[in-house]
Amino acid sequence: MIEPPPREVTPFVRRRAWADPRVRAWWLTSIALLVLTAYLAVQQYVDWSRLSRAVRSGVVVPARVDAVENDSRVGKSVSAGAPVSLTYDYNGKTYHQDGTLSGLTVAARVGDAVPLHLDPADPNNWTARGDVPSLVVALVGAILVLPVAILTGLIALIARAGVLKTFATGPAVQATVAGNKQTPLAPRSRAITCNVGGSGRVIEVFVPPTLSTLAAGDAVDVILPSRTGKPLAASWFEEA
Repeated sequence: MIEPPPREVTPFVRRRAWADPRVRAWWLTSIALLVLTAYLAVQQYVDWSRLSRAVRSGVVVPARVDAVENDSRVGKSVSAGAPVSLTYDYNGKTYHQDGTLSGLTVAARVGDAVPLHLDPADPNNWTARGDVPSLVVALVGAILVLPVAILTGLIALIARAGVLKTFATGPAVQATVAGNKQTPLAPRSRAITCNVGGSGRVIEVFVPPTLSTLAAGDAVDVILPSRTGKPLAASWFEEA
């Protein structure tokens, strides 16, 4: 039976608290969102930088609209954001490009010539925009994801603090196993459903893989939260 409270929160216990499935789910989500934030920030900055070079350091060249949405009928209107095929010449070379005319301020039809801003260092880098949005606007995707990543990280810290508090101060009781299952939340551990004493209270705790053979009727030591929080299996904090 685990010792009564207050219990010492050792470095091992602190590490095991990070591994608690309900804590781990939050910090893994936070890390995934931080990686997504970094990816979006880099991708959006690269796109913004290319646009900036084309507009601020580029040259304006006329481009012929050959088709819109794969329709090459002369006179067909180009709607905002519709995919178009373009042809333009630069430095004696002809370029055929597919894209959109986002930011174009004049009406365009198939067969018309439209002005493009072209990056002289990379003639394949072009835009119909005449201005460059602020970097903050360009990074809006990353900016929107970052607070969620921070929030899930804070939730992980709060959940871990709750685990440590329950371990240190919660009363230890012996419960009876009612069920043993695997859950997506803890694929390498086992979720054990227990009946606590004769109260009829049913709780769920997670045990390490070494106790995967627990069956209905077996006894298991659990630590109950003193107030709020989730119950814990004492075996989760036992060193192998």
